[in-house]
Amino acid sequence: MIILASVVASAAQALSVQCWTYPDVCNYGNGQAGASATGGAPPYTYSWDNGGTGANLTGLVPGTYTVTVTDNLGAQASCAATVTASAELTVYGGPGTPTCPGTCTGSASFDKTLFGGVAPYTYSVPPANEDANLVYYGSVCWYAEGNMLTVTDANGCNSTVQLGVPNSYYSQVELLQIMPSCQGAAGQITFQLGFTMLTTLRVLDDQLNIVYQDPAPPESGIVVVGDLAPGDYFIRCYSNEIPGEWCYGETPFTIPDLDTDCGRIMGRLFIDADDDCQFDQPDEETAMPYRVLVVEPGPLYGITDGLGEYVINLEEGSYTIENQDPDLFPLCPATEPVPFDITAFAPVVMQDLADSSSVAPDLELTCTHSEARPGFVFHVWLTIKNLSPYFAGSPNLLFTHDPLLTFVSSSYPLYTVSPGQVEWSAMYFLPGYGTRVIHLQFQVPAEPGLIGTDLFHTGFVQQTPAEADETNNTCSETVTIIGSYDPNDKTAFTSTRQSNELYFIDEDEWIDYVIRFQNTGTASAINVEISDTLAPELDPATMQLLGWSHPLSRVQITDGPVMHWYFDNINLPDSGANEAASHGFVSFRIKPSLPLIAGTVIDNEANIYFDFNPPVITEPSVLTAEFSTGVQEQGDQAVHLQPNPVSDVLGITSSANITSLRILAADGREVLAQSVRTATAEVNVAELKAGAYLLIATFADGTEAHERFIKQ
Repeated sequence: MIILASVVASAAQALSVQCWTYPDVCNYGNGQAGASATGGAPPYTYSWDNGGTGANLTGLVPGTYTVTVTDNLGAQASCAATVTASAELTVYGGPGTPTCPGTCTGSASFDKTLFGGVAPYTYSVPPANEDANLVYYGSVCWYAEGNMLTVTDANGCNSTVQLGVPNSYYSQVELLQIMPSCQGAAGQITFQLGFTMLTTLRVLDDQLNIVYQDPAPPESGIVVVGDLAPGDYFIRCYSNEIPGEWCYGETPFTIPDLDTDCGRIMGRLFIDADDDCQFDQPDEETAMPYRVLVVEPGPLYGITDGLGEYVINLEEGSYTIENQDPDLFPLCPATEPVPFDITAFAPVVMQDLADSSSVAPDLELTCTHSEARPGFVFHVWLTIKNLSPYFAGSPNLLFTHDPLLTFVSSSYPLYTVSPGQVEWSAMYFLPGYGTRVIHLQFQVPAEPGLIGTDLFHTGFVQQTPAEADETNNTCSETVTIIGSYDPNDKTAFTSTRQSNELYFIDEDEWIDYVIRFQNTGTASAINVEISDTLAPELDPATMQLLGWSHPLSRVQITDGPVMHWYFDNINLPDSGANEAASHGFVSFRIKPSLPLIAGTVIDNEANIYFDFNPPVITEPSVLTAEFSTGVQEQGDQAVHLQPNPVSDVLGITSSANITSLRILAADGREVLAQSVRTATAEVNVAELKAGAYLLIATFADGTEAHERFIKQ
């Protein structure tokens, strides 16, 4: 038998060499250089220009040393090593452990063999232990809070380094939903972990008994714990980087207790992409977060949580439930409202609402701002909402701010800054019905003379491919610089933005409310709750959540109806410790109940709770319903627009000096604002969509002139 063998020779890797160096410490002549050869045909020979023949050189003074490496076949490669001089010891860290946040429980060590000095060494901070190679420290703090360590050798040469270690982070917890207990241990909590790696999860009752634990939480971070009796509980996330079970973050929650004749309806509202009446994985079908559901008789209201799930507690009886979103069409069940019964024998009703959507790809951008004061940080929150069930691919966002302001920071990375602009290109995609909030900070000049000056800013978001209608992709605001103010307030903005006091029945469609809060106490606020008893003139079924400044734990509608926003464990700093980070807000849109009679007063206020302190009650936000009488606050002045229709630059002339210009789209959204100090002006409208617009010119005496124009 003949055996044939085939040998394939591959080309050898070419010879290469890399050099490394170690400095000459304290002029002791102890510098080092070395060469590492790869490829070619070993073994290698080394030839240094100072006569050395080994791979490494020691006892060097500062200078450049060149080595030539020759392999077994005669191939050669060279590199140069430059030894520098160090006036200090080289103190490098060795093995250690991180510290638990807020404590000094880490450990650190330093490698004495690398110091490069003359023993013995002395230390400004006495070590816990020392041997021939390492010096050890215990009870070490986080870098930013640690001590400075100076190491000195026998000749007085020294070096100072930070004696600190990294923090070991445990996961933060966001509470998504709490279901009260009904007739026994039937309560349930849904929450999400910020991260799951190196995390052990436990849920404990008020006696610290473990009722749930998971040494390896699910990668999604979403955890559901059921069969909970009424009472107080704690979620603990332990850091597995720290030995033992004492380094953890703790999030409290309470399972409420309902009456014995209680019941509930619960389920999920979602887009049923494959029409199978079942909710598939979240990456396959889209849940509908923060949507209002109406139960009759009542009406009673519920709202879905961040996962599209809802729970509405009810007494025994016969009811119907209906989703109020006009852009959703029922699939399973095929018609709404859906009837159901709560009985003693069936106190819990499971009812998913599987719908389809008629909405084309659509992004919405809203702006929210703090007050602007000379010398203080001015905050702007940009909220991008995906109003469709489709992924919004790589959105681009451009924010143009007043040139008086100096950009400080953005909570969302990967931005570019140019004079008067901040831009994000090809942002990470936004999932269906997802929300992204970007917090911007700007510095207002410390000039008291600026009080009364108007600041203008505009944002524009666009996805790829572009939407057919980008009317709601723009937000624009005018903010007046003021002096002292109440930082906790509630402000109403009508859909036409024509007045801060009047709701025009024949022109306005909705009201946008913004509730701003600031911790002006003397310590951080662990939890913040906002409650808002909706005025009887408002229709709760039309409410839409627009934005919020911090991660929401949950949102509820209770009898009243009363809206509740819960921010658990946000640790809001007090204004004395960190003024810039002490602010927050929530915003929502709602329509009045119809018919609305002229003269009706819509009076609304909010309660803001910082931990267990009495509520801060905002001043009432008051709107009076009236019919518009044409041009609001129309003075004797008039404006003339040329050309009209216009394609790019709109010329404006007036009989008096104009102080500011605003342009409103047909739906009342402010799409452009500009400061003016003359009787003539030009506005570039080339980027506006084709359609009808309203220009509002404000004069020095506070009166306004309105003029409509057509953008071609």
